[in-house]
Amino acid sequence: ADASELFLASLDYRRRTQGDRHPHTLMLANNLAAAYLELGRLDEAEALLRDVVAGRIEVLGEHHADTTMSMHNLGATLAQAGRLDEAETWLRRTVELRDAIKGLEGMALGSRCQLADVLREQGRLNEAETLYEETHAAQDALFGRDSAGALGTATGLAETWRLQGRPAAAEAAMADVLPKMVTVQGEDHPKT
Repeated sequence: ADASELFLASLDYRRRTQGDRHPHTLMLANNLAAAYLELGRLDEAEALLRDVVAGRIEVLGEHHADTTMSMHNLGATLAQAGRLDEAETWLRRTVELRDAIKGLEGMALGSRCQLADVLREQGRLNEAETLYEETHAAQDALFGRDSAGALGTATGLAETWRLQGRPAAAEAAMADVLPKMVTVQGEDHPKT
């Protein structure tokens, strides 16, 4: 059995015993959606995340860390499915909410990076570059220059520079980032 089958069995149990809108039920549904996403089952992940977002807004409110996590996950799922305009809308709302919630600064930076990825995929390279640069500076200040998040953002920025026709800047950035990614994440990590 893969993880999605285990999550589904747990989710069915939670729904029967605690109801569809209990915070633990919504947490399991969010985790099942993540498993679906990992398996490439984007339609199932999206449908489940839409329900989780609606449930979390209803139960926890929009200004809750769990709600914004599910909103971010929905935006990321839509981006992976190539539905970039809708992904942008969800990610912008997530950034707005996370910026307003004390203590979620680090999570907001992850959403900003995901939003920059979407802008880059839309061909809005100058906007993406600006957002990557702002995000990278904030990540450096908050977590350190060699944190996994900062390195991921630097990679996105380097790819943006490559697409802008600035190969020397892109190559220099990647020459700096790649050895650090190997150290931080390991040589076999998918993002290294």
